[in-house]
Amino acid sequence: MGSGGSKIISTAKMGNPEVQQFIKAAITQDKVVIFSKSYCPYCKLAKDVFNKVKQPFKVFELDQQDDGDTIQDNLAQITGFRTVSNTIFS
Repeated sequence: MGSGGSKIISTAKMGNPEVQQFIKAAITQDKVVIFSKSYCPYCKLAKDVFNKVKQPFKVFELDQQDDGDTIQDNLAQITGFRTVSNTIFS
């Protein structure tokens, strides 16, 4: 095996219809939705930008939700990105 390895994601977490429905509902209810982690400096920058331009947004702190990892896995299927901040405009 090479350095860095790869993470195996449980298929039970991916493609969860209930979680995907939650994500789709969240992004249709607000113009800007940020899926974030409270300790992430890039997430803080994203939130600071929207605060500075006075653009309201909804934020979900994935590290503070029991199903945050599952939401993040399903976001990757929907948006193509697993990284945070995952900012979605509608």
